[in-house]
Amino acid sequence: MVSAPDIERVLAQLSVDVTACYIVSAATGHGVDDMFADVAYRLVDTHRNAGEKTQTVAVVSESHCLQTCC
Repeated sequence: MVSAPDIERVLAQLSVDVTACYIVSAATGHGVDDMFADVAYRLVDTHRNAGEKTQTVAVVSESHCLQTCC
């Protein structure tokens, strides 16, 4: 499992403004549904407020892998 200090360290290394952080597990499915629901909500909200600052999503998995999208 990724510790809070590990998450903070990774977030500090990103050169983008992170508006949300999701802790999920592909092995157990923990947090996956909540993450997708929140990302969908944020995308709809961003679309409604087109022209405002865009959002970046960062996912830190239990394997300490960092993937960014958007």
